[in-house]
Formats: sequence, C-alpha cells, structure tokens
Amino acid sequence: MARNDSYNALLSKVTKEYIYSLDKANLPSKEDIEVELLALSNKAINEYNLGPEAEDADEYTPFKERYPNRKFGSDRIPSLRVLSPLQIADLMIALDNVCRISTSKENRDPDYDVISIYNVDGL
Repeated sequence: MARNDSYNALLSKVTKEYIYSLDKANLPSKEDIEVELLALSNKAINEYNLGPEAEDADEYTPFKERYPNRKFGSDRIPSLRVLSPLQIADLMIALDNVCRISTSKENRDPDYDVISIYNVDGL
C-alpha cells in the first residue's frame, strides 16, 4: 500500500487481489474465505502500520531503527476482527449473482435502490 492510500483503498486492493487468486470452479467455503481474507487484510494493515523498512537495515538492526516511520496512536489502523462492509460487498459482487433494482422511475437516486441476490438456475 502506498503511504497515501486510504483505509478503504488498502482493504479494496487486498480483497480484489484475493478474489483474483480464487479458483472460481472450486471456491472455498464462506468461512474459509473469511478466515483467509482476514489474515491477508491484517497482514497488509500490519505492513502499513510498520511503514517501509530502513534501506540500510539488516537482521541485526534494532526494531526501532529498522522501521523508523512506523505509525503510532491514532495513526495506526487496528487489526480487523470481521470483514468490512466494503470487503463483503466486493465478495458478493465477484462471487454471487447480485443486481441493483431501481425502486422508482421518478426517483433516480441510487442510494434508494435495492440490492438483490438471485439464483441463475435450480432452486
């Protein structure tokens, strides 16, 4: 993640990379997807919080010197315990049959549209 990316940009990038890596013909369970995506998200958050490693650092460099630009206090992003709404939406769009239903021709505001999941075939 670039230092100027937003929190949502970080989560969106991790989620889209994860979705791209999935074998669509052999998807893991929803629970496995959640566990795997949480682990990847928290890894990216940890890397963001640490900041870039000092160029001259080696395995013996003290931690404080190895990551001189790490985040503190309110600048740190906390680890996730659950997927964010953005991640869930990205997963639904990529893995489920989702469409937007306009509730009125007169009101064109998409904030009032209904999101629906449908089954292509079978029950």
